[in-house]
Amino acid sequence: MREAPALHIRKVAAFCGIPLSDALLDLTLEGSSLAFMLRHKDRFDDRLMRELSERRCNLPPGSDSAKVRKGGVGAHGDELPARTDEALDAMWAKLVAPSLGYPDYATLEADLRRRNAG
Repeated sequence: MREAPALHIRKVAAFCGIPLSDALLDLTLEGSSLAFMLRHKDRFDDRLMRELSERRCNLPPGSDSAKVRKGGVGAHGDELPARTDEALDAMWAKLVAPSLGYPDYATLEADLRRRNAG
């Protein structure tokens, strides 16, 4: 979606049966842009879950719970503990690979990029 956002917004709108005017497309492109999300980080956070976790786990209040950070994908490898990454890979192998036939997310993503390029 990052490489051709207007194309994918049109596909999603068509799939949902939403008439997509140029004005609505422009509004959607603006609202889904990294610049917009960074300006309005508080609209994309887990404040309620963060506050609950802080209370229950006796953590310092006010940590950053925003979902918008860098505008990229794949940083989880640098941010998650190795055991969490391994658990996610195991869940993929158990739940996703058998139904979709892709051994991992990278293979699925590469195939989708190839299909959308054509």
